[in-house]
Amino acid sequence: MTDAELARLRELDRHLARGMFGDSSALRANADVYYGGLYALLGKIFPPFADLAEKAHSPQSRSLLRGFADEAFLRLRDREERSDERLRQLVELVAYARSLEPVPPVPVSALAPATAGLLRPPTLTDVDDTLGQQLAQRFHAAMAHDGFTVEIALQEPAAPSQDSVDRAFRLLYACLPTVAPETAALVDGVVLFQGAPHSAYISATPLVIYLNERVAADPLAGADSVLHESLHQKLVDFGLARRMLRSGYQDAASHRAPVPWGGPGRSFTADRTLAAFHVYVHLTLLHAVALLDRDGLGLEHTESELTDRLAVRWARAAYLGSCFDERDLAAELDVDGAALVAWLGAVNAELGELVLSSGDRLKAVASVE
Repeated sequence: MTDAELARLRELDRHLARGMFGDSSALRANADVYYGGLYALLGKIFPPFADLAEKAHSPQSRSLLRGFADEAFLRLRDREERSDERLRQLVELVAYARSLEPVPPVPVSALAPATAGLLRPPTLTDVDDTLGQQLAQRFHAAMAHDGFTVEIALQEPAAPSQDSVDRAFRLLYACLPTVAPETAALVDGVVLFQGAPHSAYISATPLVIYLNERVAADPLAGADSVLHESLHQKLVDFGLARRMLRSGYQDAASHRAPVPWGGPGRSFTADRTLAAFHVYVHLTLLHAVALLDRDGLGLEHTESELTDRLAVRWARAAYLGSCFDERDLAAELDVDGAALVAWLGAVNAELGELVLSSGDRLKAVASVE
């Protein structure tokens, strides 16, 4: 491994933050335009919604505003039922929250003060944080649907967990100084929890990611999870202005790709396969930099440990990308989804040529598990 290889990884970091699929500032601008129009539309249908966006002064309220609006729009579009009740519930929540003194999130990482802060979800007895309770309820519901039982842990600013999250963000920015801040800027808040999954992003609470405090204790694992979940928000923002999936795509009816890790019989829909491919290419780059610059980053992991983690991520990215060589799965994509697959595939192919200290190329030692 040479300085030239590390320099090339830095160039890939810049590459993944440019263009149609990399420029996060353009994605956020597109999202702002889209939701501005959606909020105006919902305001015409349900007048109390008209000025709601101006009242969303906290990460919790902005997340709920977007999540509720997405649900309301789907109901109106599908004409299954009117959305007044959901909108009325949100109006009441935000109006109540506006009467309270807003509590800003705890800053994460002095290296990037504009980054999402650490949110402190309420306990069951915290009656003064109705928005936070709603956020927690929606998270619990999504996790229960996926078979997880979790408890969101209330964190104080000085708690050791806060220091862990800060270290994870610092390491992430050090490894990917262009991609990481741009991607994290798409997220408004980080919630710590205790339970089985390493981390989570759920569509019911957009702009917020969830991080297991046990995972955050390992800076590299924490950086991996923060990047992973932030990238899910990025792909959601792609879909607002780009033709990612074919017209009429329905996740429940999608052709599926078998997944050879995580247990027998596992498979992903086209949407999830695309999302996982997007994530694993970026995680491969993160771990490649961590391996090549292990001493400079002050990592405690051995070279062997980092090589194993890198090999798994590259192999999974390569496998997920190859799934779209299958005609039925590829047919679920639209023009921009296919372009994203090609863009990510080119990056992952270059990462596969990385020469390890053993003299082997990464692609020769990679394994999905």
